[in-house]
Amino acid sequence: MQRATEQEEGPYRDSLATDTTKADSPQSHLGDIGLQHKGETSCIMASTDQDTNHQFSLDYTLPPLVGSLQQSWTTTFQSGAVVVRRISDIMANTELTGRLSRRDKSALLAANAINLLILFKDKDNFSDIPAGVCPPSLLILAYISVVTNSCATVTAMVVTDMISDLCYKSSCQRCRLKRSAVERGTTTEHMMQILQGFGAPKGIYSWRFFLIYWLVLFVSGFVITVAEILLFIATVEVKWVEITLFVVIIIVCLPPFLYFLPGRSRLEH
Repeated sequence: MQRATEQEEGPYRDSLATDTTKADSPQSHLGDIGLQHKGETSCIMASTDQDTNHQFSLDYTLPPLVGSLQQSWTTTFQSGAVVVRRISDIMANTELTGRLSRRDKSALLAANAINLLILFKDKDNFSDIPAGVCPPSLLILAYISVVTNSCATVTAMVVTDMISDLCYKSSCQRCRLKRSAVERGTTTEHMMQILQGFGAPKGIYSWRFFLIYWLVLFVSGFVITVAEILLFIATVEVKWVEITLFVVIIIVCLPPFLYFLPGRSRLEH
C-alpha cells in the first residue's frame, strides 16, 4: 500500500522538484535581466524582443578626455542651473539674501531682472519726469528680461541632465563601435561629435540644440538687462550722468562678449 502511494506521488514529486528548481533559478527571478560574470568584469544584460544584446558594463569608465569634457560642461551649466528661489518673496519687495550662490549666473540675472521690474513699477522713481510713470518700452524690456533669464535657468538644468548619465549610456556595448577610434587614443572629431558618440542625445532635441538654445537665452538675457539699465539711466538721470554711465557700462560689459566672437566660442572647437 505504501509503495503504491509512493509510486502515485512519484510523478508529482518530480514535477514539484522541477517547479522548485525553476523557481530558485536566478533567471526566473530576473526575468529578462541576467547577470554575467567573466573574470573580474561584471555585466548586466537587458534582453528584450527588439534587442537581445544590450549590455552595460559595471566596470566601465569614460576615457579621460571625454570625462573632462563632461565635467567641464556640467560645471558650466550648473553655474546657471539653479532656478531663482523664493520669487514670491522677491516680488513682495523683500531683499534677496545670500541664498543664491555666486556661481548661479542665470539665476542671478533672473533675480536682477525681477528686482529691476519692481523698481520700474514704483512710481516714486519717476516723479521727476513729466509723465510721472515708467515708460512702456522700459516695462516691456523688464518683462522680457524676466522670462528670458528664467528660461535660461531651466534650459541649463535640462542640458545638465542630458550629459549627467553619459557614462551609463556609453557603457552600452552596442555603442562601442562608434567609440572605437576615441578609445584607441586618436580621433578627428570635434568636441560635439565626441560627446554625442559617447551617449549625448542626438536628433531634433539633441544636446547640441539645447546647448545653443541656452547660450542664446543667456546672452540675450544679459544684453536685455544691460539695455534696461541704460534706458532707465536715460529716463531719470541728468545728461552728464547719463553720458558717463553709458561709457562705463559699455567698457565694462564689452570684454565678456569677445569670448563669443567667431573663432573664440567653445562651440567652434
